[in-house]
Amino acid sequence: MDIVAQTKEFVTTHFLPFVTRKQLSLFTFGLQALCFTPYKSLGSNARLIIENVNTANAKMFRLVGKKTMIHNFRKILVASGLVNKHSYVNVDFSTFCGFQALVFAVQTHMGRALPVWNNSLTYPIEHAGSQNIFVLDEIKAFGKTLGFFPRFVFDRGFWIPCVMKFFLREKIPFYLRIKAGQHLEWVRNTKRRKKKGKKRKNKKLRARVIGQTTKDARITLFGYHLRLIISPPPPKQINKKKKQNTQRWYILTNDMQATREEILTVYKTRFEIEEAFRDIKHIQDLKVLHLKTIQSFTILLWFATLSLWLSYWRESRTHKKEGQKVTRKIRSFFRIYWEELQRAIRIEVLQQLVGTASPG
Repeated sequence: MDIVAQTKEFVTTHFLPFVTRKQLSLFTFGLQALCFTPYKSLGSNARLIIENVNTANAKMFRLVGKKTMIHNFRKILVASGLVNKHSYVNVDFSTFCGFQALVFAVQTHMGRALPVWNNSLTYPIEHAGSQNIFVLDEIKAFGKTLGFFPRFVFDRGFWIPCVMKFFLREKIPFYLRIKAGQHLEWVRNTKRRKKKGKKRKNKKLRARVIGQTTKDARITLFGYHLRLIISPPPPKQINKKKKQNTQRWYILTNDMQATREEILTVYKTRFEIEEAFRDIKHIQDLKVLHLKTIQSFTILLWFATLSLWLSYWRESRTHKKEGQKVTRKIRSFFRIYWEELQRAIRIEVLQQLVGTASPG
């Protein structure tokens, strides 16, 4: 099946049935203008679909101005089955022309994580601690929408006490990289003999110091038992121009069942979300936005996200099997899909033009 027909099949079976009937026409316009078209501006993309300038601008204004439009994306997410209780969901912020997008993305082990949730804020933060509250509220909304919580993977910037307490209280699996200098309460080996008349006390030590003794330590945090996993030393940097990890990873987790190697793999796959950000910005051209409201940007990012879902479904059906290793020299499955779709659309139009210009 050619890419245009296959994309149409996915749209009609995975997207449109879950869109509110009143907003179906507007949503379809959004797919045409923002999902399948490289981004220039809201007005420019609208005029590529609708000839009349006033009509195009008015329709785009209604599309990004409707708060209820976001509910459609959440309904599609639930129906998509892209996230389950065993999914590993990477969490990270990315900057888009002044907007700080908080994105949740499912690990695929195919080089790119799949964004499945987004919301944004802008700096400066007006109230102390509001960014932490924002992150926690989005996690709760994500779980409420799905009806469950998957496994979450965080980088160092997400050492947020209120979030950690929530995860521990609700028994939500998480994997959080922390700084080497973070102080932790280390639970010593209780099998060793204690001196008579003295109680053994857990000491607070830096993660780096704990790692000098063990690479899989038991620690306590807010009264809960956790694990501290330390990665092996990174390899020596041979090529200074090539970006390479030069530090150990100190990973805090409440996963008491997985092996140390499995946990290190989970965190390593976190970097898929950064590659997804790169594709969105450079392939779909979301580098210069000229947007004023968070809602407009959020809806734009949701439509951009849907194109990644389409590329993932097509890749899963027609190309490499999920889990196959992807190297930097190989184009991402999203780039392959995007370029093939744009080429198919262009060829169809150019053939019509050449056919019209040809003598009868």
